[in-house]
Amino acid sequence: MRFWDCLLDKDCARFLSWEFKYVLCPGSLAVGMVPKSSVEEEVEVPRAEEFVEVLAGAVVVGFSDDGLFILEFLKPLTRLVADKEGRIKGFKGEMQSCARIYISYVTAKKLLRTLEEQIRKYEDRFKELGV
Repeated sequence: MRFWDCLLDKDCARFLSWEFKYVLCPGSLAVGMVPKSSVEEEVEVPRAEEFVEVLAGAVVVGFSDDGLFILEFLKPLTRLVADKEGRIKGFKGEMQSCARIYISYVTAKKLLRTLEEQIRKYEDRFKELGV
């Protein structure tokens, strides 16, 4: 099993909490989120230099002819604007691309299943939102 296929595999860690740990998947070592109580020894997961953490307000999804899915995350870029006398008029802005992720078809399908499962758990806990 390849590392990237293992990330969302059913035999690997499920996204159950915000405790990041190393977890052993069949055939590889993968990073996932597991409950703190299920891991006896903690190992800090290093971040790549180019690691980005952003609260995205939108995502655009597409795919290429060579089987890659592209997820383009967007964040709002807002500016406070005033008139010539200095009176605040409000905010203006637009959406700005902040991250682009390429994933395989298999990973996209696993991500879809994981998102559906997590949304179902979220709605069971908090309630469904009308979107």
